[in-house]
Amino acid sequence: MGHRKKKLAAKSARRDAPSNAFSLREWLLHPAEWPAVWPYFFLALLTFAVYSGTLANGFASDDTSQLLQNPIVKDYHRLPDVFLNDVWSFMREPGGQGSNYYRPLQFVIYMAVYQAVGFTASWFHLTNVLLHLANTLMVFRLARLLLDRRAEPQRPAYAAMFAAAIFAVHPVDTDTVAWIATLPELLMTLVVLTMLRFDIRQRARQQATGIWPIVGQAALFFLAMLCTETAIVAPLILAGYSWL
Repeated sequence: MGHRKKKLAAKSARRDAPSNAFSLREWLLHPAEWPAVWPYFFLALLTFAVYSGTLANGFASDDTSQLLQNPIVKDYHRLPDVFLNDVWSFMREPGGQGSNYYRPLQFVIYMAVYQAVGFTASWFHLTNVLLHLANTLMVFRLARLLLDRRAEPQRPAYAAMFAAAIFAVHPVDTDTVAWIATLPELLMTLVVLTMLRFDIRQRARQQATGIWPIVGQAALFFLAMLCTETAIVAPLILAGYSWL
């Protein structure tokens, strides 16, 4: 009996002791957090409301050859081939002329999705929607830095949220989000936006000089170029922001 009483007393002490552990439920229900948090939920709902219909679409155009007929996507052991060859190398006769269509990170993601769920079109479309959502939230964070510099952390960032909402629903993005083959553009956009946000934060902290910020930006630029050659504009964007 004495041993049982000690165990019950220990449990009671643990239950009654104050806890500093993070509680998701308390955080979500805490009124002071919602002004800073609800824009993220709003933008996520808005993005999925606009693009949820794409999840019912199938494969189209280049998707058939790049995915369904591509033996490299089906075999993760051939991952090095993704980085050593162009996109259409699997269709080329030995000794044939190569192309300049080089998108290694696109096919790394294709491999990952295929290994997880096979050739299920809805999951490839969902990947595009999630990347677009990530870009939308990154636009929100950038706009918060640029448009709401004097705002309190807990204050709703209406101007930044409006800017991100326009980005989320603008028709110019429809083809890019709805077509599986345009995944490189979505991924490149995410990396370049990350570069810009990193640059803005470093300048705000007066840490723009030194070797490590340069190394970090160079690494991100390298990743962006592995998505698509359009990323060559990234240094111009950073230079333009610095000049402005």
